Amino acid sequence: MNLKTVFKKEKIILFILILMAILIIPNISFGKGSFSISSSSKSITKGSSSSLTISAKNCAGQFKITSSNSSVVSVSSSSIWLDSSSSSITLKAKSTGTATITITAVDVTDTDLNDITGSKTCRVTVKSASSSGGSSSSGGSSYSGSSSGGSKTNTEEEKSSDATLKELSIKEGKISPKFDKSENEYTLTVPNEVTKLNITATPNDSKATVSVKGNKDLKVGENTVTIVVTAEDGTTKNYVIKVTKENPELALQSIVIKYTNQEGQEVEVPLTPVFAFNTYEYTLENLEYWVEKLNIEAVANIKGATVEIEGNENLVEGENIITITVKAPVTTDEETEKDKDNEVKTKQEEVKVYTIKVSKNAEPAPPTLMGRIKNWFNGIFGGVTAWYNQNKEEAIMGALGVCIVALLGLSIYIIVDYNKYKDVISKLKETNKINNTASAIETINKENSIENIYNNKKEEMFKANNIENNSYINIEDSSKTKAKGGRHF
Repeated sequence: MNLKTVFKKEKIILFILILMAILIIPNISFGKGSFSISSSSKSITKGSSSSLTISAKNCAGQFKITSSNSSVVSVSSSSIWLDSSSSSITLKAKSTGTATITITAVDVTDTDLNDITGSKTCRVTVKSASSSGGSSSSGGSSYSGSSSGGSKTNTEEEKSSDATLKELSIKEGKISPKFDKSENEYTLTVPNEVTKLNITATPNDSKATVSVKGNKDLKVGENTVTIVVTAEDGTTKNYVIKVTKENPELALQSIVIKYTNQEGQEVEVPLTPVFAFNTYEYTLENLEYWVEKLNIEAVANIKGATVEIEGNENLVEGENIITITVKAPVTTDEETEKDKDNEVKTKQEEVKVYTIKVSKNAEPAPPTLMGRIKNWFNGIFGGVTAWYNQNKEEAIMGALGVCIVALLGLSIYIIVDYNKYKDVISKLKETNKINNTASAIETINKENSIENIYNNKKEEMFKANNIENNSYINIEDSSKTKAKGGRHF
């Protein structure tokens, strides 16, 4: 066998060895990863310190460090990075009591790229200096274990990893399918009025905690509600509910009715009863005879809905019917389907109809002359009354102001003219005295005149009597003379 042949055989053997190495090396396992902790002291004295060692075997990543009561025991670092190595942190005793130090694998993988999860705990007791005699116990209690593929052990205390629910119910509806703690996804449909879900979620393990996200401010369409259950050891499980909030029921959200009066002003007309979206019949009575058209503004509660109004024009005497029809397309899966002729199917519509019965007054007969006069007065006094009703406070205050000013002016007038008033009174008194005196004199004169007349009359009568007496005497004497002498011819 020559040298060339030997060299050729060695090359073949070397190639085979390299090929075997390539096939074997990827399948070599360096071992499952784990981490452990050990404390230099389980019980320390207030004011002193101890160390806690964290060891990572066949794994690398970030480890979170927390103290359940940092006012008792504080840690020198909140996290640490290990790569198949060990590192120590310092625990400082601040006050008497107990605290649990927890080391949690946050983002850790082993050499086989398996996730390392779980946590390790160490309970530390802090004693006062007097109770411990100034010394801290030592002996290095060690807490170790392995963690791989989500399994967790703890030589001090085994924590529950149960992150399931025992009960799940929703006040606003029933979930589908029926609740099963092993089932993670559910569906629920709620009416449009629902804005929040009241969820009762009871954990299977009393030490587990439950939090709910997405159950508030529900929007129309699909909403995702997540219920997170956290076990005692930190294991979590999510229950997801797909909540579909229905579209609002088609309706009108407002109706406003107006007409233009004879002065060109818009006047709003009230409905009976007061408008409500779920009331579909209304009345409008005693509409003025000269109104021929009603202006109606009707707004739907769904975007894209159409509103049709009929019967609001050319109003006649007596009863009129106005209809307001609101329509909206109904969204269904069938809308996208096509029939046999490859034509899109007709969309469905939701329709609601509102009815208003309008009673229009008859035109009155032309007024008589007296009626016109009465209407004229009614118009004047009605205008005054209306003005007074609108400006009652101003009118009362104005009248009160006028009264005050008038009273003040009258008071000033009386004060200024008081002396003149006294002079006038004095003059009146003097005039009365003069008048009384003149009256007395006139009375006396009248009495004197009457007495004189009486005396004169008396005298005249006396004279008359005397003449008559004398005549009588003469006649008598004459008759006597004749008798004595006789008749002479």
